Amino acid sequence: MSEQRSPISDDTASTPKRWITWPRILVVVLVGLLVFAAWAWQRWQGEPEGYFHIDRELAALDSSERKLRADDFQELVIRAAQGYMLDPRTQKVQRSDGPDSEPVRLPDGQPQVVRWDWVSINTWLSDSLPEWRDKGLWPIPAETTDFRVREHNGRLMLGFRFRSGGMDQVISVIVGIELNEEGYLRLDFQRVYAGALPLPWFILRPMLIGAIEQVVMQPLPELIALLEGEWVKAQLDAEVGMDRDVRLLDLDITHEGLAFTISFHTPEIEADDTEAEPPDQADPADDDRATTARQGRP
Repeated sequence: MSEQRSPISDDTASTPKRWITWPRILVVVLVGLLVFAAWAWQRWQGEPEGYFHIDRELAALDSSERKLRADDFQELVIRAAQGYMLDPRTQKVQRSDGPDSEPVRLPDGQPQVVRWDWVSINTWLSDSLPEWRDKGLWPIPAETTDFRVREHNGRLMLGFRFRSGGMDQVISVIVGIELNEEGYLRLDFQRVYAGALPLPWFILRPMLIGAIEQVVMQPLPELIALLEGEWVKAQLDAEVGMDRDVRLLDLDITHEGLAFTISFHTPEIEADDTEAEPPDQADPADDDRATTARQGRP
């Protein structure tokens, strides 16, 4: 006796199987989203790499040493920006004759290495930068505080605390700094973290540029170009408080601190292209009349 085939077609039989597959996919997706959300929340609450280690280093210093380091760093920055010669070992300003004599100006074109150690930089950022902001000397958005900086695998790590509404989070940015032989500088923003949660740079970039444009009425075009990842001439032209151009020749980010080589150059005064007009040629007829008048002839 031959077997009877089911009247149900193959398409009809496969329908329940497809119906069962979609809920399974949905469950897998939901579980994946929950796992990702739990991971992201844990990373959001995590400690930014190296940020709080800086705070622990600063906490190990007593108040007098912190003030000394912050004041020395500020003095070094000001004197280096003014173009004075620094002692290669102590980084103190060299003077012509004795401690009370005038500081020595760095000759035009002579390279000078300036070194900043991370502890001194972060001490100044922690203790002196808030005072500068309160006095209006450094325009920084009120939502950003507690700036810190250090080396991270040969790159620069810049961290700060962001407070807005109910949000209180540490944002850290890993930046690579490139300087080519033609004297152009470029910033390579490689990673951004909220806590320990990695974020794409394109999310933070417009926020950072917008914040700068809010607090600085006329932001430097070069600064905006650097944030956009463009190559910018590594030179500051002489402005108020600076009578010479300063050029960045080399930059080295180490575990101990930041070292860079600079040189100063007096701007050339452009010659006036306007040609001097020749003196008016005397009219011979006027000379004859003058001679006649002296001789008393009509």
